Amino acid sequence: MKLQIQFLEPWQPAGERASSFEAQLAHEVGLRHPLFFRTMRAIARRQDCDNVLDPGLSRHRLLRLIEEWLEQMEADHRAFV
Repeated sequence: MKLQIQFLEPWQPAGERASSFEAQLAHEVGLRHPLFFRTMRAIARRQDCDNVLDPGLSRHRLLRLIEEWLEQMEADHRAFV
Protein backbone atom coordinates (compact mmCIF):
# COMPACT_ATOMS: atom_id res chain seq x y z
CA MET A 1 0.00 0.00 0.00
CA LYS A 2 1.45 3.35 -1.04
CA LEU A 3 1.34 6.41 1.16
CA GLN A 4 -1.31 8.86 0.04
CA ILE A 5 -0.15 12.14 1.53
CA GLN A 6 -0.77 15.56 0.09
CA PHE A 7 2.32 17.61 0.91
CA LEU A 8 2.15 21.37 1.30
CA GLU A 9 4.72 23.61 -0.35
CA PRO A 10 7.66 23.66 -0.19
CA TRP A 11 7.47 19.86 0.37
CA GLN A 12 7.07 17.35 -2.44
CA PRO A 13 7.04 13.54 -2.54
CA ALA A 14 10.49 11.95 -2.71
CA GLY A 15 9.16 9.53 -5.31
CA GLU A 16 11.67 7.54 -7.34
CA ARG A 17 14.56 9.61 -5.90
CA ALA A 18 13.88 8.46 -2.31
CA SER A 19 16.69 5.90 -2.36
CA SER A 20 19.21 8.51 -3.55
CA PHE A 21 18.20 10.84 -0.69
CA GLU A 22 18.55 7.96 1.78
CA ALA A 23 21.97 7.04 0.39
CA GLN A 24 23.15 10.66 0.57
CA LEU A 25 22.07 10.94 4.20
CA ALA A 26 23.83 7.67 5.05
CA HIS A 27 26.97 9.07 3.41
CA GLU A 28 26.78 12.38 5.32
CA VAL A 29 26.23 11.15 8.88
CA GLY A 30 29.29 10.03 10.78
CA LEU A 31 29.71 7.04 13.08
CA ARG A 32 29.02 9.16 16.20
CA HIS A 33 25.91 10.82 14.74
CA PRO A 34 22.63 9.71 16.42
CA LEU A 35 21.13 8.85 13.02
CA PHE A 36 24.05 6.67 11.93
CA PHE A 37 22.48 3.34 12.95
CA ARG A 38 18.95 4.29 11.85
CA THR A 39 17.51 3.09 8.60
CA MET A 40 16.09 6.21 7.02
CA ARG A 41 13.03 6.23 4.81
CA ALA A 42 12.62 9.39 2.75
CA ILE A 43 9.01 10.08 1.82
CA ALA A 44 9.31 13.77 0.96
CA ARG A 45 11.85 16.48 0.33
CA ARG A 46 11.80 20.26 0.42
CA GLN A 47 12.10 22.12 -2.87
CA ASP A 48 14.05 25.01 -1.35
CA CYS A 49 16.77 23.08 0.52
CA ASP A 50 18.09 19.56 1.11
CA ASN A 51 15.75 18.56 3.97
CA VAL A 52 14.15 15.13 3.74
CA LEU A 53 11.13 13.87 5.70
CA ASP A 54 11.31 10.49 7.44
CA PRO A 55 7.98 9.38 8.99
CA GLY A 56 9.82 7.34 11.64
CA LEU A 57 11.25 10.44 13.31
CA SER A 58 8.69 12.05 15.54
CA ARG A 59 9.24 15.68 16.50
CA HIS A 60 10.03 14.56 20.06
CA ARG A 61 12.65 12.03 18.90
CA LEU A 62 14.16 14.48 16.43
CA LEU A 63 14.50 17.18 19.08
CA ARG A 64 16.09 14.68 21.44
CA LEU A 65 18.57 13.70 18.72
CA ILE A 66 19.42 17.35 18.11
CA GLU A 67 19.93 17.93 21.83
CA GLU A 68 22.22 14.88 22.04
CA TRP A 69 24.17 16.11 19.02
CA LEU A 70 24.55 19.60 20.48
CA GLU A 71 25.77 18.20 23.81
CA GLN A 72 28.33 16.06 22.01
CA MET A 73 29.48 18.94 19.79
CA GLU A 74 29.88 21.15 22.84
CA ALA A 75 31.89 18.48 24.65
CA ASP A 76 34.08 17.86 21.62
CA HIS A 77 34.85 21.55 21.12
CA ARG A 78 35.23 22.91 24.67
CA ALA A 79 38.93 23.54 24.09
CA PHE A 80 38.10 25.88 21.20
CA VAL A 81 35.44 27.98 22.95
